[in-house]
Amino acid sequence: SDHGSLQAEFGVAVLGTETSLTYRTRLGRNTLPGDDDWTPYSPRRTQAFGLLPHGRYTLEVQARDRNGLSGPTSSLAFTVALPWWRSLGGISLWIAVAGLVFYLGTKTVAARSRRRERHLEALVAARTTELKTREQQLSVAKDQAESASRAKSSFLAAMSHELRTPLNAILGFAQILRHDTHLSDKSRSQIDIIDRNGKHLLETINEVLDLSKIEARKMELRPGPCALRQLASLLTETFEPRATAKGLTFRVEIGPGVPPWVIVDEAKLRQVLFNLLGNAVKFTDAGEITLALAAPAPGAVRFAVHDTGPGIPVGNQAAIFEPFHQGPDHQATTTAAGTGLGLPISRQIVALMGSRLELDSIPGRGSRFHFTLALEPTTASAETSPAYRIDGYDGPRRHLIVVDDVASNRAVLTEMLRP
Repeated sequence: SDHGSLQAEFGVAVLGTETSLTYRTRLGRNTLPGDDDWTPYSPRRTQAFGLLPHGRYTLEVQARDRNGLSGPTSSLAFTVALPWWRSLGGISLWIAVAGLVFYLGTKTVAARSRRRERHLEALVAARTTELKTREQQLSVAKDQAESASRAKSSFLAAMSHELRTPLNAILGFAQILRHDTHLSDKSRSQIDIIDRNGKHLLETINEVLDLSKIEARKMELRPGPCALRQLASLLTETFEPRATAKGLTFRVEIGPGVPPWVIVDEAKLRQVLFNLLGNAVKFTDAGEITLALAAPAPGAVRFAVHDTGPGIPVGNQAAIFEPFHQGPDHQATTTAAGTGLGLPISRQIVALMGSRLELDSIPGRGSRFHFTLALEPTTASAETSPAYRIDGYDGPRRHLIVVDDVASNRAVLTEMLRP
């Protein structure tokens, strides 16, 4: 039987009488039960008892014949023991198994922790090695970049000298020939073309050199006294004829409060305004060009160049400040192709001055480039003097020696000094 259950089989050891007998049973625990605990008489010779709690039991059986006579009571004493897992030994075993499981679990967790720690240490070592390798690569790349930058600077300096040397002769003789009164109009026009294109090539060389200086962070400001109205007059003398030749109106607006003299790098400021005005005249076919100076606050001057040109779409406004960028309509609007360096250099120069070159533009209505500089007002410089054209000297006739290692330079100087 299953643990805690009991099935008893009984009978009378008298041949031929088993079929006429009936039986009753009763089960007592620890003490004998009373008469009312007997089961009813039944011809069944088996009796099943369900799951019994542990303890001592007594099973009693009594037989009765068909005449109602009862026989003696037979009894069987037995004990139902505790399940092994509920015994002291079983509980001890459970405790031991639990301890073993805990111990093994602890060892497993510790082993996993050690493996993870070793894995993390390996990752850290690998990352450290990778970082050191990258640092070495960056150091090598930096050295290579610096070496390339020095090589580029040396190359540009050498090329600048090689290009300027023949340009000196071209521009020098063009200037000398323009003063020749015997030239025909056709020859004078051809000389103007030589002079104009030579100056354009010189400007291109200067722009490339300026960009190289900016990239190498070698461009420096040389602030000094600057007469803003005189600068505006110089710009007018330069760009008004160009604008008029295209049928454009050139205007200069100087607002109230703009100081007559300020401390600024005049050459750099003039370079920026020359570039902005040159682009405005170049890309505007109808309307007007305006140079405006205003004082939005004490100690500040805003410079702005307006044009009524085609304007620049918003999507292209950032690109025009990239080096060597050419607008999509550039060749259609001008035959004097530029390098695409003017605006990037101008923005860098303005940034070097502590400001930012901004653009407001509406396609079909024109563009406005502007920037505001913090400028310290000053008085007129004592060193400032009007420019004169030197065409001779007073005194006795003298002999001059022209010394230069380039024959074309000697020829230009000789012709310029010849009476």
